[in-house]
Amino acid sequence: MKTNYVIFAALGVLALTAVSCINKEWGGKEVDAGGDIPIEQEPVVVPSNDILDFKPNEILNVDKEGNLSLHVEAKGQATVKTALTPGVPAEIPGELEMIPEEEDLPDFCAAESGARLSSACVILELSNPSPNPVTFKGEIHALDNSCAFPPLVAPANKKDYKVALALNRDALEDRVDLDEIITVGDDVAEVINHISSDNGLVVKNLSVEREGTRAIATADEEVYEFSVGAIYHAPLWFPAGTELKFDIDFTGQLIDVSEYNVTVNDYQLEADVTNTIPFNINGTGTSTNGVTAALNTPILAGDTNQPVTTKVLIHIKSTSDVMNLEGAVLHLVLTTDKNVKVNKNQKLDIDMKSIKFSQKK
Repeated sequence: MKTNYVIFAALGVLALTAVSCINKEWGGKEVDAGGDIPIEQEPVVVPSNDILDFKPNEILNVDKEGNLSLHVEAKGQATVKTALTPGVPAEIPGELEMIPEEEDLPDFCAAESGARLSSACVILELSNPSPNPVTFKGEIHALDNSCAFPPLVAPANKKDYKVALALNRDALEDRVDLDEIITVGDDVAEVINHISSDNGLVVKNLSVEREGTRAIATADEEVYEFSVGAIYHAPLWFPAGTELKFDIDFTGQLIDVSEYNVTVNDYQLEADVTNTIPFNINGTGTSTNGVTAALNTPILAGDTNQPVTTKVLIHIKSTSDVMNLEGAVLHLVLTTDKNVKVNKNQKLDIDMKSIKFSQKK
């Protein structure tokens, strides 16, 4: 009889011990350790502006539809006053420099980023006040490359003739201020598809010429002032294969896990991520405190008109017995397999759902 009492007493102690291990206070709520802790916070919104480090300024533009673009205008114009002789080109002295200040540019314009813009163009503003059509010629130079642009014919008596040398005609179809759009070849494309403070563009070696046969021609009786201005314009369209990077602080931007009294060093954060940015997104996390993190699946690309929601788990582990997320950063890598356009209305909407435990304490 005494033996049975000892057995029942031992079972009672085990039951109490089991209950005390299962029921814990998490964020003011009693839940099961090893189960889920609901996260109660507003969704975290990350606009495309933040991901691209795009802050509107003198060269970073946002139009009324929210489309983003780089706009670098050369200071002044290259001019020449001359009476043209048909068939005899006149040199236009001067250079048109389109070199942005480094502090004005977003991160993806840094040379080491490797990002290219698939819809960049150089807009040349041609002035021909003479009574005859004239042809402008010249070259575009970058840091490690250069090319001649196609001969451009400016009509007679036209003082503001705008010609876009473009990589992607479709990106400029709504530009009613352009008189002509020329889709350039690979030689020009290679020069203008990227701009940075150390890889600015320069238009130079300019000339203007009146059509006609030199042998029988006479010069214009009047002297006219011919001029060329230049603007680098790049809607934020990125080609397939583009890779962009963005960091999110765990405690500063994503979630403050300390509010939930989590003491384990291995768990997962469950989230529904709605993406209207046209990039697939993957990510890993690191910190100086021995914390690592990884997404279990990529966040799928979406669009403003077609948001895509992906359920993701962020697996967080620590080499220490006590998890310390202070300074932990989630490194996001954005990739695309097609030509995409970025708009300021696009965003990541991260709705944190729960904390799921991989290890019981």
